Amino acid sequence: MGVSLTYQTTKPVSAVVKRAVLSDAASLNREREWWGESFIFFEVPRKGKGPTPLTGDTKLFRPAADEGDDTFMASRDAAFILQQLVRWSREHGLNWTLEMAGAEIGTITGGAVQPAGLFQWDQPETAADRRRAARLRRRYVELE
Repeated sequence: MGVSLTYQTTKPVSAVVKRAVLSDAASLNREREWWGESFIFFEVPRKGKGPTPLTGDTKLFRPAADEGDDTFMASRDAAFILQQLVRWSREHGLNWTLEMAGAEIGTITGGAVQPAGLFQWDQPETAADRRRAARLRRRYVELE
């Protein structure tokens, strides 16, 4: 599946805030073992000068993975992404729109996610989930 999660601020972002978020995202990309893609931010061309919205897109699924395994791992990455977007919303006053397959699936406004349970972003990860994720990473690394 080539489904990705797209995230974009609702308003243009200052250069200072953009640098802070991009720097933080780069650190997270190095530290986390991603199932699909990591945070990928890019500039969306627009007319005129001045700040632009912060826009990113992350492919969540892997081709050739078992559907149940893929969904579990993609959901972990999606929840992690939402956790970071919520944090950036709170730290920098950013509001976000969230899309999948070209359709809006939610928003983050003032650090609050709507719909509230989206990707179960606010549920703590269990030890069993961490063990399952580690087992699946090993399994799929061996198959690559």
